[in-house]
Amino acid sequence: ISHGNPKIHPWDPQIPSGTPKIHPRRIFPSQVIVEKAPKARIGDLDKKKYLVPSDLTVGQFYFLIRKRIHLRAEDALFFFVNNLYQV
Repeated sequence: ISHGNPKIHPWDPQIPSGTPKIHPRRIFPSQVIVEKAPKARIGDLDKKKYLVPSDLTVGQFYFLIRKRIHLRAEDALFFFVNNLYQV
């Protein structure tokens, strides 16, 4: 019976060598907190925190939020980051 540390292999024999590696940003996406302004006349969001992958564009995120609050195309939506107007 061996009580020492198990032998560590430099590669995992169960994973084929040609398998693409998953980028850490795919596993751990950015956390974005979305809050509406206190005087805003729009519906409430179903959640406040979103996990956003790094390859999602701002336009795609806009579309996601508009869809979640059921905002019409003629209604304006503004994003502020650290109290600065972004888009």
